[in-house]
Amino acid sequence: MLNKNLDIPQNIIDLVDDQFFKFVKQFCGEKVAILLEFQDINNVECLLACKDPLEILTMDSDDLLNLKKKTCVKLNNNTYAVLSGIKNKMNIF
Repeated sequence: MLNKNLDIPQNIIDLVDDQFFKFVKQFCGEKVAILLEFQDINNVECLLACKDPLEILTMDSDDLLNLKKKTCVKLNNNTYAVLSGIKNKMNIF
């Protein structure tokens, strides 16, 4: 669930790296922060320029297995589906 009680800082556009990921973790949760950090989406400008931050989870690569295990559910046909909570949280951006 989104933390609706969290005030968005006026300087959000200036948050970079750890400050940005800390805000994302507080606002959207740790899994969304992990997803963005993995892709080096480390500030608002970069996030807004990214067409679909979830796209990486559709790629077939062994390098993504740990990320998929944290943010997806593995289906019986060995594919992964993004957890709906993560999809919903990403839709706020």
